[in-house]
Amino acid sequence: MEVVRGADGRFAFRRRGEAGVELVFTESEVDAFHDGVVKYEFDAQAYAA
Repeated sequence: MEVVRGADGRFAFRRRGEAGVELVFTESEVDAFHDGVVKYEFDAQAYAA
């Protein structure tokens, strides 16, 4: 996985060597995701049924 910051300030996440497929996020979206990871909001064990 590589992350590239575009001239427009958005971040593109894509697999190395894969052309044409990427996920694009704003800086605030990346910050919110990182905050959720730090707070364990994506912990699979916490939400196991």
